[in-house]
Amino acid sequence: MHQLTQRAQQAARRDRLRADGLCYQCGHAPEPGKARCAKCIDGGKRSARNRSRRLRPLWRSLGICIACGARLAIPQQSRCAVCAEYQDEHKAGKRRVA
Repeated sequence: MHQLTQRAQQAARRDRLRADGLCYQCGHAPEPGKARCAKCIDGGKRSARNRSRRLRPLWRSLGICIACGARLAIPQQSRCAVCAEYQDEHKAGKRRVA
């Protein structure tokens, strides 16, 4: 028997779950009329990251920090004081290493 690549194995698993009427990501019961369950639709890092990317222009126009979306940005800047400080420290650390 030949070995399938990981991508082919994942595709076969998704197809099998779909054929059984289950969420193709986790195997639980999907939402009515959907292919995925509520947890997989709402959850995950990728979803949160994409959601924040979609909201950044709105946050910027409202004066909210584009990094966290939770605090007001520093006037004439796009980040709050906490996120700006974190970004400065992070960049400084990368400069030291390089």
